[in-house]
Amino acid sequence: MFLRKFWVSLGLTIPVVLYSGILDQLFGFKMPSFPGSQYIPAVLGSIIFFYGGWIFVVSAFRELKAKLPGMMTLIAIAISVAYFYSLFVILAGQGETLFWELSTLIVVMLLGHWMEMKAVQGAQGALKELSKLLPDKAEIFVNGEIKTVPIRELKVGDIAWSGPEPGFRPTA
Repeated sequence: MFLRKFWVSLGLTIPVVLYSGILDQLFGFKMPSFPGSQYIPAVLGSIIFFYGGWIFVVSAFRELKAKLPGMMTLIAIAISVAYFYSLFVILAGQGETLFWELSTLIVVMLLGHWMEMKAVQGAQGALKELSKLLPDKAEIFVNGEIKTVPIRELKVGDIAWSGPEPGFRPTA
């Protein structure tokens, strides 16, 4: 899900950055203008916010409901403030919008969360494969005897046996 949202948001972020004016300020490069071109960052930035960024807002609500604010809360605050401030700037008719910053932040966060989820899935898969190597039974000492018991019956304090000789009997 994060990867699909990343690619769609990245595709939409490119024209947002191109029409935001940042390239003009940094490199003197200006995209051709046409009637309504000044609204490209706002329209596409809104799509990116609701399509790519909404997962962070929803996750932030879950974090806050659980009284455990975390990274999703921080991201949601950052993109929400950038989005609503930019809308205010458009309605007020003065100031600089933050649509290119909003869009690039969402794209970077989507990529980061996709990489994180991929790593977590890889670790979970490795742990699952590792758990297949666990034996079903264990040999323990009970009253001076070696007894074979299922792993689920092991308790704290049991003394395991893994000696090389099956007929070995410990002496007290």
